[in-house]
Amino acid sequence: MIRYFPLPGHFNSKNAAIAAEAAAQQGRLEDMYHRLFQTQTQWGEAQESRADLFRGFAEELGLDMEAFDEAVANPATAERVELDLTDGEQLGVNSTPTFFVNGEPVTLEKLTDLEDSIESAVNEK
Repeated sequence: MIRYFPLPGHFNSKNAAIAAEAAAQQGRLEDMYHRLFQTQTQWGEAQESRADLFRGFAEELGLDMEAFDEAVANPATAERVELDLTDGEQLGVNSTPTFFVNGEPVTLEKLTDLEDSIESAVNEK
């Protein structure tokens, strides 16, 4: 499961999360988050809103733009992002990405740590 954790030090992180959630409401979360990660150098350090860029990504992906715009404007979309942020803070998340397996945080030191943690959890059952 993916949860949103817009980092407060990044001006557009909340706008990006809202765009991703608006895309998710059309079943296109994976497409949008790939686009956001591929283009992060274009917007990641920007100190002005790049919501227009994110809307352009939605158009490129062929999303229903009326539904996308409604989702972006809907306070419930921002509330969903804020809820994930609050939950993450309560769990001690302070950076992204952060992974949990069976409710326990996974410390990544080697390339195989996440896979090993999942295999271990599966084998315990």
